[in-house]
Amino acid sequence: MIDSVSWKARRARRWLHARISRLSRRRSLIGEILALQLAIAAVIGLFALTGLWWASSWVIEDNMRKWGEQWLENLDELGIPLYVSEDEERYLRIEEYVGKFSEMSFVRYYSVAGEPFFAASAQDAELDIPPLTPAILEEITEPDATERSYMLRTMLDGVPVVRISKPIWTESLLSDGLLGFDLNDTSGVEQTLVGYVELGLDFSNYQAQLTRSIVMGALIGALVIMLLTGASWFIYRRALLPLSQLQKPLKELARGETSMSVSTSGHTEIVAIADALNTTVAALNERDKKLWQLANHDRLTGLVNRHRFSELLEQEIEEVGNEGRTSALLFLDLDQFKYVNDMFGHAAGDRLLAHVSSQLRAHVRKEDV
Repeated sequence: MIDSVSWKARRARRWLHARISRLSRRRSLIGEILALQLAIAAVIGLFALTGLWWASSWVIEDNMRKWGEQWLENLDELGIPLYVSEDEERYLRIEEYVGKFSEMSFVRYYSVAGEPFFAASAQDAELDIPPLTPAILEEITEPDATERSYMLRTMLDGVPVVRISKPIWTESLLSDGLLGFDLNDTSGVEQTLVGYVELGLDFSNYQAQLTRSIVMGALIGALVIMLLTGASWFIYRRALLPLSQLQKPLKELARGETSMSVSTSGHTEIVAIADALNTTVAALNERDKKLWQLANHDRLTGLVNRHRFSELLEQEIEEVGNEGRTSALLFLDLDQFKYVNDMFGHAAGDRLLAHVSSQLRAHVRKEDV
């Protein structure tokens, strides 16, 4: 059982290795360049969209905060009659003001004790947001508290809402004397805390518009990237076409064929590769020619050796039999050639053989051997 499992594991590894090898052989230079280009574009696009989202969200929130502070000041002034007057229209003015701005989710007024006593919402619906606690309201009345001393994020019907609040003060002159009155002198002004105002801001519409814009921009960017990828594929394919054309001669060269010639046109790099390949082919042809010459010819005379002569003789006999023509075989002998070698040495005999071979070449036809 263990041997069977081990055999199956080895077989699976061999199959996986063969599969990876086939995929590696099928790798395309253009494909890898385009894949790298797409990966870089995707990373850059992701960073760009993230940065755009963060910057736009920050700008929206900062603008909403500034608008909220201004609206809060106006609501402060509109809310003072709630504490010092019994005017019947005091509530209507606040509701009308809230209804002018879609960004205002609600406004709520508190008494000096921190108890809410009036609220108005843009949707004219009952608020599900709990009021601020008296402890929080007391914090924003401390001397070092800022005008926007408290900000809270919450949810209203699944929509994020930013809540900001401030205290409401009334001012009164301690002395009503008209002589020596200075508007810049605040020593004679008494401030009295009468309550608090809270404003809820909803900028989900801006976020939704931002999301739609970013999604639309991402889709347009993806379309542009795809178009550029198609154009890049065409450009790369045209630029690398001479390199692709080198595959066929390289395969022929790998099979031992050296009769091809590579075109030397195109880019400088391709021309260099083609020149190197042609040089290699020429060197191989020259080497093969020399090897064939050495294997089939006598070094001293340059005539074909016995092995090559036997091949040519058999070929001639076969052609004569097939074509019905005639041919001739002539035997020559050098009398007393051994005497020349013995008397004058082998060097003289070699010179005699070379001289005879040159005479024979000069007195036979080109098609004769």
